[in-house]
Amino acid sequence: MAYDELVQGALQIPNNLSNSAQLLRQFSILCHSACETMLSCLSEALMLDYTNRFERHHRKGEPSDSGLKLIYEPSLSRLADVGENKHTDSGTFTILFTDQWGLHVYLPEAKRWAFAAPMPGCGIVNVADSLQRLSGNRLHSPLHRVTQRYDGAAKRYFISYFLRPEHATKEAWARDD
Repeated sequence: MAYDELVQGALQIPNNLSNSAQLLRQFSILCHSACETMLSCLSEALMLDYTNRFERHHRKGEPSDSGLKLIYEPSLSRLADVGENKHTDSGTFTILFTDQWGLHVYLPEAKRWAFAAPMPGCGIVNVADSLQRLSGNRLHSPLHRVTQRYDGAAKRYFISYFLRPEHATKEAWARDD
């Protein structure tokens, strides 16, 4: 669900979610605000000058591809049937909300994969590729995948908020590449 459209009330909400439109809007605003706070804190921690601050690529009112995603990812009967889906995230931050096991993160120093424990009531925050680029590789986008710990089919649901840089930043990168 596109953040810009949801906040402006322009998003066509599916009928089965229409009663929750205001809740989804407020949740998206809170996620976006948390991301803005993290960007500001990281800019301060890295002692970035005004022209290099991360917030300059995520300005209010500027269009972006930020948004909320509701995900249904069932586990399979057999762990061996789970396909490989390792990746890094393309935006700035990903906030994952789940109370179920499934996020598997690669630990390059240890050269192994480890599960991120679900944290009910909390979000797991990933630095994504755009923030790695903006930070000059001082921050790293972790390689991860969605999998399961054991055999056994079950329903799994996740909510993710993806903060993405404004379109102007991505357009400037496209010209530079």
